[in-house]
Amino acid sequence: MPLKRGNFECDVAIIGGGIIGTALLYTLAKYSNIKSIALFEKYPELARVNSSSTKNSQTLHFGDIETHFSIRKVRLVKEAAEYLAALLEKHKQGRLYRKFPKMLLAVGEKEITTLNERFQEIKNLFPKLQKIDAKEIARLEPRLIKGRPKNQPVIALYSPDGFAVRFGALARHFSREAQREKGKKIDVFLNEYLKTIQKDREGYLLKTSKRRLHAKVVVFAAGAHSLVFAKLLGYGKEKGILPIVGSFYYSRIPLLKTKVYTVQDPDLPFMPLHADPDINNPDETHIGPIPGIIPFLEKSKPSTLKGFLRTSVYSTKGVASLFALLGKPKVLNYSINSLLQHTPILGKHLFIKEARKIIPSLQLEEIGYSSRFGGARPQLVNIRTKEAEIGESRIVGKNLIFNINPLPGASACLGNALYEADIVVKFLGPEYKFDKESFKKDLTRTDN
Repeated sequence: MPLKRGNFECDVAIIGGGIIGTALLYTLAKYSNIKSIALFEKYPELARVNSSSTKNSQTLHFGDIETHFSIRKVRLVKEAAEYLAALLEKHKQGRLYRKFPKMLLAVGEKEITTLNERFQEIKNLFPKLQKIDAKEIARLEPRLIKGRPKNQPVIALYSPDGFAVRFGALARHFSREAQREKGKKIDVFLNEYLKTIQKDREGYLLKTSKRRLHAKVVVFAAGAHSLVFAKLLGYGKEKGILPIVGSFYYSRIPLLKTKVYTVQDPDLPFMPLHADPDINNPDETHIGPIPGIIPFLEKSKPSTLKGFLRTSVYSTKGVASLFALLGKPKVLNYSINSLLQHTPILGKHLFIKEARKIIPSLQLEEIGYSSRFGGARPQLVNIRTKEAEIGESRIVGKNLIFNINPLPGASACLGNALYEADIVVKFLGPEYKFDKESFKKDLTRTDN
């Protein structure tokens, strides 16, 4: 049944009020001549899902500690992250961010070889990045060396240029700044979700939980939910989602002053183990993630099961692709071990063996399971090839953008907005302009 056009019209509708959606809202409002933009967020406040400080470690990733990135990807990630760093440095530390050093730890000869090769590849891209030995590691972070076997070699890449970002606060900042732009109609609707969408000759008819409207261009910035709508509109048929939930342990005593990451296993599509001082309470350290696989698009949200079924287990090919990925010996062993780490008592004993790779002297009584920390991220699976798709995933359709999994997530929010703003104005026509030069001029760091 055709939708009614309704009496609300806008040039661009953005579905999703996390950091990706609000960064695009900010960029279009400030740097384009688009007059009317509406953003819709299903929760009562912005950034309640993956952008929340309890859903991830809030690290600003530049590509210097991600050993699984190609050099091309490192360059792209660095460029995107520098835009955000430039914006943050215009503000005092506290409300939007804190500065933390960061470290990439290599343990054992194999990882050390990987790290030495990586350092040679990227050292010119990151002038502040240092390669340090065990003695220097011990000076900076004693707990990383204390209790470590003397015959266990260890080195690290260290950068003082680290950020922990309050992405929820930043999303609200983007929203406020966008709505302050004079001469434009910028609307942010909270507690309002999209129910249906239909194409017409001039754009799209949308029905939300509260209104009917018409938009010339629609951008979905709703994570895994973006793929749900993509499939409803006939896009992304070859893609499925394996939702991976990350859980964490924590310590309420100070363990580290540095964000410490470990070398990525290229055969595992999971975030490597890391330890972070909490952005809200630096004396508390989170260690993880312990990945798990859930049939929901959001952690602890059984109501999102329907969306999962629409994006993954909707055909025999979809089921086969998930089993093919999970059936790989290394992935299967890792998944079983992670599942056991979620169990009471036994889980803590198994997890601490993993965590001692970072903090060798860590004791059981120093950590507890964090039920409130951790979120879910969409791991895309190609249903045809039965392989995981590592990297960002964006589907561009007719006056449509579906942003499913920007890499590396929130860190790329302004780089993502720069790219998508260009697409949006081209959709709208030659009379619409995006001032890319002003964007880059305003968001260039003087010292990087």
